[in-house]
Amino acid sequence: HYDFCKLHPGECSIRPTNLAPAPMSDGLMRKLLNVTARVNAAVKPMSDMDIYGKDEVWAYPDKGVGDCED
Repeated sequence: HYDFCKLHPGECSIRPTNLAPAPMSDGLMRKLLNVTARVNAAVKPMSDMDIYGKDEVWAYPDKGVGDCED
């Protein structure tokens, strides 16, 4: 994540005060499933090697493709 933080320092400086996990509820599960479905529909899975020519790259899927693990 070092290179990602160099490119997006604002994303790496976020430090929430409450680090406790959110309590799971039916509503939260519905939100998580909705976000997951929307991201999966918007991002075509491809390996970092295919996208960037490198084994591992932390990046936003701003080209509509991503390795779906970051």
